[in-house]
Amino acid sequence: MRDFDRVELNHLRHATWIAPSLPLPSRWWSPAGPCALSNDLVGKGAEKSVRSYRFDYAIVGADGISPDTGFTRHSARGAEIDRAMLEQAERRIVVADSTKLGRVRKAVSVDTGFVHTLVTDSFAPPRWSPPSGGPV
Repeated sequence: MRDFDRVELNHLRHATWIAPSLPLPSRWWSPAGPCALSNDLVGKGAEKSVRSYRFDYAIVGADGISPDTGFTRHSARGAEIDRAMLEQAERRIVVADSTKLGRVRKAVSVDTGFVHTLVTDSFAPPRWSPPSGGPV
């Protein structure tokens, strides 16, 4: 397993995170019945758009992280967008709380060796931390 950079985020406790979103209804109807909507930017058009740019940093989330399987998501479409964003970036960062560590979800985004930094909380087990003297 890759040794990740360890980053302490306590100083961001009072930060305000702003993300663009579209005002969408929470449910809509299809011929199969009601469906929940998401504000995720997914699909072939979104992937094409993401691939038309280069990024200094890509920061994505993960629903599961396993040394053997990699970073995983519940949604295959979400995993495709994460993969595209990470592939276009110089520095690749995944953010996930400690409950995601050791879990595997349906769709693989990327292998753990492809990501530079894993940002998680202080409850992460020692095996997910860099060795003593490692990068901070």
